[in-house]
Amino acid sequence: MDVSPGNKKRKRINQLKTKTMKTKMILILLFAFVQFAGFTQTTKPVVTYYDYYKTKIHEKANVLASNPTIFHGSYKEYGQNTVVMEEGVYNNGKKIGIWHYRNESDGLEYKTETYNNKGELHGEVIERNGKSKNVKHFKNGNADGSQKAWNEAGILVKDYTFVNGVKQGKQSEYDGETGKPIIEAYFDSLGKKKGTWKYYEDGFLWKEKNFDKDGMSIIYDKSGAKSMGVLDGYDYKFDQWSEYNAAGVLIRQGEYNNSKKMKEWKIFDDSGVLIKTEVYDYGQLISTK
Repeated sequence: MDVSPGNKKRKRINQLKTKTMKTKMILILLFAFVQFAGFTQTTKPVVTYYDYYKTKIHEKANVLASNPTIFHGSYKEYGQNTVVMEEGVYNNGKKIGIWHYRNESDGLEYKTETYNNKGELHGEVIERNGKSKNVKHFKNGNADGSQKAWNEAGILVKDYTFVNGVKQGKQSEYDGETGKPIIEAYFDSLGKKKGTWKYYEDGFLWKEKNFDKDGMSIIYDKSGAKSMGVLDGYDYKFDQWSEYNAAGVLIRQGEYNNSKKMKEWKIFDDSGVLIKTEVYDYGQLISTK
């Protein structure tokens, strides 16, 4: 028989591994038993009514025999017209699984929710109001994943992304009539604004705001092609500015300081011909040439 120190050490290690595996299996079985025991507690059915004579059912539910104030098991709430307005399953007073919600007036489903075994929203939530719809995703009670909304016309108007309850990455909003973008925004992992946000009007880019550069913005003309000037982090105009008409022709050009006109401003007609030059001192018109 090999009783060398090395062999004894290996034997001891194998014994420890076996003991550890047994401990893990006991813990897993204990946890499963507790979960199962929690859901298989003795219950009793309960029915409530809208009226004294018990002709109109309000609720059909199951409660704990040991505590009738706690719902446990299947649950249904009825409207006075017998429509099942709310339907799902409770576990020790907490909603679990998929729940359905319906309008009392027409019986149409307006919302579905999904819960985990802790009673937290977990999975997809769908909300309907006529033809409009919201589709949200949750994880352990927090918004997590895509969050989208469509209007009555079926046009996507919101497209957000959350991670553990915090906005992250690209967030977009769209015009409810045309479906064209209104804003493209960005958030970092802490939910703070970052990068260059883009703002649109009638589908044309009119502003870019850079949150990585103290919130400075570039403003564009109505075509979205020509830069008009810059805003500081407080949205004050500063430095050189150029303004254009609907045809994209330069009609006004000068300098701002804290949104106050400074120095010479050149004014042009709609064909781009210089009409006059105005001189300003911190917003006050000094002279005209």
